[in-house]
Amino acid sequence: MDKDLMKSAFSAMVKNTKDLVFLKDNTLVYRAASDAFVKMAGKKSANEVIGHTDSDIFEDTSLAKRYTSDDIMLLNDGKDHIDYIEPIPADNGNARYGSTSK
Repeated sequence: MDKDLMKSAFSAMVKNTKDLVFLKDNTLVYRAASDAFVKMAGKKSANEVIGHTDSDIFEDTSLAKRYTSDDIMLLNDGKDHIDYIEPIPADNGNARYGSTSK
């Protein structure tokens, strides 16, 4: 399939979804993020996410370390992780969790 078409389709999906969608490279740097993900991360724009790592983005260091650890495990195992529950940043002081697939 045409690379430009794939890139355009992915960009359109990320821009228009209400889901928490992101793309990281193999060094765990964010390369794309949906508006919903940007908002969940407590940022105002994708520019505050893209080009950064979890430890740059999330104030909760234990959460950032967990996300990084999960991604390293995924890269080392080479297996998809489907529908597992993980914490996401608290909303108004209330703990939140999300179903995640990577």
